[in-house]
Amino acid sequence: MEKSTTTGVTASMCTPTGTDPHMIEALTQNLGNLCVVQDHHHHHQASTPITTTTATTHSNPVLTETLIQPVSDIGCWGSPQQQQQQQQTNPLSFNPLLSLEYLGGSSSTTSSSPFLAAAVPNYYYYNSNHHQKVDQLLLDTNGINISSIIYYVGRMEGQSFIRFATSPEGSRLLQEILKLKDAGGTAHIFRQVLPSMFHLMMDHCGAYVFLRLVESCTTTNPTHLTLIIHDLTRDPHAFLSLILTKNGANSLKKLLKLLKNSPLVFNIISLLASQFYPIMTHRSASYVISECIDQLDPHHNSLLHEAAIAHCLDLAIHKQGCLSLYKFMDNIQGLQRHRLLDTIAANAVFLAQDPAGNYVVQKLLALNNPAFTAKICGLLRGHYAPLCFQRGGSHVVEKCLHTLHLNLVLQELLANTNQLLQIAKDRYGNYVVQKALIISREAESPLYHTLLAALSPHLDLLRFGCARNVHNLVHEATKLHIPPQSTPLK
Repeated sequence: MEKSTTTGVTASMCTPTGTDPHMIEALTQNLGNLCVVQDHHHHHQASTPITTTTATTHSNPVLTETLIQPVSDIGCWGSPQQQQQQQQTNPLSFNPLLSLEYLGGSSSTTSSSPFLAAAVPNYYYYNSNHHQKVDQLLLDTNGINISSIIYYVGRMEGQSFIRFATSPEGSRLLQEILKLKDAGGTAHIFRQVLPSMFHLMMDHCGAYVFLRLVESCTTTNPTHLTLIIHDLTRDPHAFLSLILTKNGANSLKKLLKLLKNSPLVFNIISLLASQFYPIMTHRSASYVISECIDQLDPHHNSLLHEAAIAHCLDLAIHKQGCLSLYKFMDNIQGLQRHRLLDTIAANAVFLAQDPAGNYVVQKLLALNNPAFTAKICGLLRGHYAPLCFQRGGSHVVEKCLHTLHLNLVLQELLANTNQLLQIAKDRYGNYVVQKALIISREAESPLYHTLLAALSPHLDLLRFGCARNVHNLVHEATKLHIPPQSTPLK
């Protein structure tokens, strides 16, 4: 440590350790010199020395800089009149980050908030009434001493601020500053965040700064919150690029929680509705709309419900979209629910044959709504046999067998014995025939014995391959003994 004797008060320069050398370089080059408060009591000037400390880091041990600057060069927030008043009442208020009021105390008390981190060892605070000494008040976050960085924050601008906000250390520090909900500090961070808001939201560390800023603005400056939401939603293409990233989607989910009681949430809902299809067909982005359904009431989600109705068929035949559609099928209520489910039921034949759409039909049948179940089973009449040969379609037929329309399905399967045998030997159809035998027996349907009578004469054809389970069910039911064969039938 080097010492020099001059006018002023005692100060100590502590640079964070363990931080990225690029961040340190950016801080020293762009944030200006360390702000040192000069003693306005001139009779103390000759007796109190200024002490500066060589700045070092683990990764850059040679970084040395004497960072002393007169207080007259320090920038501060507020109007010129407010600055003049601050200077008269408290010399530290040249920079609100150094003022006792900003740090959680007051200019007339000795309150020592945990965030009196700006106080460096042996540093003297002065105000119009008295001065007080604050000893060893350093804020240490996971071993990183950030007591000196707080001096810099008030003067950080542009890309330097963004690099700082997107670093782990900088993100933690800015969050602590925003927790104080100080109007001046929040306003400065707001001015730096707004032009690069999308970049911060897509960054893992920067997203936390953005969300803490939004939370702070809700109490310190609602106008700033309005400007944030306006800039966030004014460009649909930029918004879509944001939400299609994992960090961006997570940021928006958390933002919705903060805004759920604010009318500003309608701005976001409106934009989500206008970009509904690309959002619902993206895995991460679709969770943002799911968050709306979970957090907001039906009145807020009305636009999303309308968008779901308009896009339901396109979503139903999309691999990710069909899964996203389930959320609306479970939660939508009232007339909008009827319109959505009726649209799906009316297109059951088309959807049942689609690799993704069949899952939506199965989902609707699982809701056990008598009206929609009857509509689906009626529309599928004449299509049950062809569906049995399809992977997804066979599952739809099995779902129909579990309904009150069991006999309707059995009648179509029994209409052609040769076709029934082909279904029983098919890789997918055999499961339908097994399910038909089991359910019809449990339901004591008269068609159960008709089904057995149709299959039992052909047990030899059902012994091997995919049909062997059908063979076993029929054989057990009819109590027939079929001698084993040494080779399977071709």
